[in-house]
Amino acid sequence: MTSGSLSSQCSNDFIKLGYVNAKLDPSLPSECFKQDIIDILYSLEIPGWSINDCKNFSLDRDLLTLTKIKGALTNVIYKIHYPNLPSLLLRIFGDNIDSVIDREYELEIIARLSLYDLGPKLEGYFQNGRFEKYIEGSRTSTQADFIDRSTSIKIAKKFKELHSTILLTPEERSDEPSCWTTLDQWINMIDSHKEWITDKGNISENLRCSSWDFLVKSFKSYKNWLHNDSTYTSKLLREGGKDNMINTGLKMVFCHNDLQHGNLLFACKDGNVSVDDLIIIDFEYAGANPVAFDLSNHMNEWMHNYNDAQSFKSHTDKYPKEEDILTFAQSYINHMNENPVEINSQEVKNLYNLIIEWRPCAQLYWCLWALLQSGKLPQQRLIEDRRINGPRGDTNIATCKNSKSKKTKMTRSTI
Repeated sequence: MTSGSLSSQCSNDFIKLGYVNAKLDPSLPSECFKQDIIDILYSLEIPGWSINDCKNFSLDRDLLTLTKIKGALTNVIYKIHYPNLPSLLLRIFGDNIDSVIDREYELEIIARLSLYDLGPKLEGYFQNGRFEKYIEGSRTSTQADFIDRSTSIKIAKKFKELHSTILLTPEERSDEPSCWTTLDQWINMIDSHKEWITDKGNISENLRCSSWDFLVKSFKSYKNWLHNDSTYTSKLLREGGKDNMINTGLKMVFCHNDLQHGNLLFACKDGNVSVDDLIIIDFEYAGANPVAFDLSNHMNEWMHNYNDAQSFKSHTDKYPKEEDILTFAQSYINHMNENPVEINSQEVKNLYNLIIEWRPCAQLYWCLWALLQSGKLPQQRLIEDRRINGPRGDTNIATCKNSKSKKTKMTRSTI
C-alpha cells in the first residue's frame, strides 16, 4: 500500500488531499475491515488521527465503531467513531460508479466549492473512496421531509442560494448544458455494446421499450421538441430567456443535479429547521445546467423512498401536486428577490411549466445512469493501476481558478 501523508489543506485557489493507493472492501470480516481502515487512516495522517499528532499513538480496532448510514444508492457510507477523536464519514464508491463519474472533475468541483465554504470537508482519498469530516448532530432528509410543505419551501430557498452563489466560468456559460453532454456521453457508452443493445430482450427488460434505436430517436425527438416546439422552453429561448434573470428558469447556473434525500442534511437539534440548517452534500454530478433541470430533478425525487426495501420503485402518486410545485416555484423566485411575486403570477406559472417540460430529461438521465452502473452491460477488461512505491505517497492537488478564468485545472503530484 502506498501511503499518503498530507492532510487536506485549503487556500484561495487550491486544496491538497492525501491519497493512498489502496482499496477498502466492506464485505470482509469486521476485524479485517476495521484494520484496513486504520492502516489507511495512519497513512493519510488526518488531523487528530495521525501518528505525528502525539507520541506512542496507536489505534485499537476494538474501539473503532462503524455505523452504516442509510439512504445511499451506490456508495457505502459509514460514520467512524473512536473515543476522544473527531468523527469521520467514510464513503466507499460503488463497483460500477466510476463509469458515470469523472473523479478528477469531481475534485475540481470540490476545490471550487471550498472557495465559498460549501460542500464536504475532505480529509483524504483512497482508490475506491474517501474520508470526510462528519457533521455532528446532522441527519439525512427523508421522503417525508420533501413532501412536507414548510420544509419544501426551505429547500426551494436553499436551491436559490446555491444557484446564486457559485459563479460559472465563461466556458460553462457558453457551452451546452451538462445534462445534454452527459446524456450524449452515456448513450455513446451504451451504444458501444452492440451485441447487448441488439438483444430485444435486454432492451425490453431494462428500458421498457421496443428497441435501443427507438429510445435514442425518442430522446433526440424530445430534445428537438423542447428547444424548438415546446410551449414555454422554446418561447423563452427565442426571447433570450437563457441569459435573463435566474427566475426565468432557463438561466445557466451551477447545479447540484442530484438533490435526493441522502444528499440533503438537516443540522438542527431542536427540530425547528431553518434554511441555514440545510446542508447540501455529494456534488458528484454537479455542473452547469438551466435552473429548470435542477428543480425538475428534485421534484422527481419526491417519488422515491431510498430507505425502503424496494428503493428502486417510483411511487408516481407521490409526485408533487400542482399546488406543491407552484408553492415551490414561488418560494424559489421570491427568495433573495427585492420584488416578490404572487403565486398566480406569470413568473411562477412559467417556472412551473418549465419544471414540467424538463421532467423527461431528468428521468432519462437517471434511467441511463441506472443501466450503466447496474453491472448488466458486458464488462470491459480493466488495466491494473501502477502501484507507486515510496515512503510518502501521493497528494491530489485540485486547483480552482475563479469564474473569470477560462478553466479549472486538477493535477496530481507525488510527495
